[in-house]
Amino acid sequence: MTDNTNNETPEAIKCVSLFRLITGEDIISEYETSYISVGNKTTFNLINPSKLIVRRFPSGEVGIALIPWLPEEVLASGHISVVIDNRDVLTKTILRDKMVEFYEQYVRQHRSAMEKNDESLNQNIEQLIKT
Repeated sequence: MTDNTNNETPEAIKCVSLFRLITGEDIISEYETSYISVGNKTTFNLINPSKLIVRRFPSGEVGIALIPWLPEEVLASGHISVVIDNRDVLTKTILRDKMVEFYEQYVRQHRSAMEKNDESLNQNIEQLIKT
């Protein structure tokens, strides 16, 4: 868990973790955990989930990248949120503080870029509807 506060308005503590899914994907996401008593299910509400890509090179160097996990261009604007069942998660683990910072920076930059592209995306969708 990391405490993400700013000087203007205090925010709630955010939990950001790495989820390894049964598909083999590694997802870094802020999340909330819910327990559903019917069927004794635990779910994770992933907020701004991002796929982690790690490349290890023969030289010993490691490259790390984050990409959107979902096709955000077709989803409603704003925060991306998805609920997954804990049965879809092999493991959930704590991240290094620097990795949490990297994720948070990525989310801010990506959200800003998506907001700038919204008008263009809407125009493209309108063109598709007309044809």
